[in-house]
Amino acid sequence: MKRKDYGDFACIIIVEEAQYFAPEKGIEIRESSAQSEVKASMVEAISQAGGYNVGLVITTQRPAYVLKSCISQCNSVACFRLRSGNDQNAILEYTEYGSERLKDYLPGLADHEALLWGLAVPTPFPIIVEIDVEEYPRKAAVFAKAAWEKMEKNSAKDGATQNLPLHLQEF
Repeated sequence: MKRKDYGDFACIIIVEEAQYFAPEKGIEIRESSAQSEVKASMVEAISQAGGYNVGLVITTQRPAYVLKSCISQCNSVACFRLRSGNDQNAILEYTEYGSERLKDYLPGLADHEALLWGLAVPTPFPIIVEIDVEEYPRKAAVFAKAAWEKMEKNSAKDGATQNLPLHLQEF
């Protein structure tokens, strides 16, 4: 049985430091014609990717600097501590599940804690999660290629059940 039969994405694209690829208007990031094309492509990809079974993850430490049309397309949000009011407003005003009440929690989250809400969360309300820092170190200890090979090796050892999406696995 193929992964797509479980409703998984054909691929997932991760865009880190999204403010450089899709900067909000008025942000002082010098833009060449190539960067302008990247920005237009980014907006198009975000709005159309789901129709092609492509998952898109955008990350930034400064959501206020990311184009609001990109943020508004996010149907799930993992938000770590945000102290800046502008960053809080960008997330809460432009995401579907954001709420003014969440603004009270965002600046007070502990290190490695995040608020999750949206379609990826199995509840109709936001949840707080804690990231296991032993499993995800602050800095990469190995190159991406070595980490990928290790994951594939471990995946083959774990058997087919572990490859199922979480909602289909038995616990």
